[in-house]
Amino acid sequence: MNTQAQLFIGPHTQTVNHAQTVLQKRFCKDDGCTTCSTCKQLTERQHHGVIWLAPEKQYTRDQLEPIFKTISFALEPGQHLFFVVQKADFLTAACANSLLKSVEEPPPGYHFIFLAEREQQVLPTIRSRCTIHSLYGKKTAEDEQFLNIFKKKVFCAPAAFDKLLWQKKPNERETVELLDVLLAYWIEENKKNIEKKENKAPQMIALLTSALENPPMPGSSKLFWRNFYLQMSQIILL
Repeated sequence: MNTQAQLFIGPHTQTVNHAQTVLQKRFCKDDGCTTCSTCKQLTERQHHGVIWLAPEKQYTRDQLEPIFKTISFALEPGQHLFFVVQKADFLTAACANSLLKSVEEPPPGYHFIFLAEREQQVLPTIRSRCTIHSLYGKKTAEDEQFLNIFKKKVFCAPAAFDKLLWQKKPNERETVELLDVLLAYWIEENKKNIEKKENKAPQMIALLTSALENPPMPGSSKLFWRNFYLQMSQIILL
């Protein structure tokens, strides 16, 4: 792992497990065997080379104090210490700003790993200083066909969309993943077309942001996507 901060994006349990695996490979003499005392210490979060932070709600300055107290001390040559910041999307702007200098130019031997479920909900100041790794699975051809409807790349009549929706059957987790992909797409489209009069991207970004803030309740994904399709159609046809 290089010295640049890392941001792992994916389901909470998966990002935690991935961070644990990365750390085991870093500290274990047998490349992360998972059975030695070092790997067990890392699993139990008792290893001296890692400090885990996990907020109950939003982060506060006090919850970040272990970082500020620890990073003020110089490490021995060859020594490494990792800060794992879970739920990085819970960092307030004030908390993120207090970390920026340390994240951008950490003292020798110090490293940051941020974990979050959705990239777009992590503050840009943190994202821009990290190497981002998505742990979500690659999109299938069916996913791409579904996404292209909302990227204006294919025309889909309501009846055809309803048929595709029944075939796709996205659950609540998949819905959030798809919305994240669409939000990233429309943000890029807005950058490309920001000076054009017929730029629909800001309206789509607002729609997607609202959808991510109000994801479907269990069992309601199909109704959620039908409503989203109708709202998107109104924006595109205006």
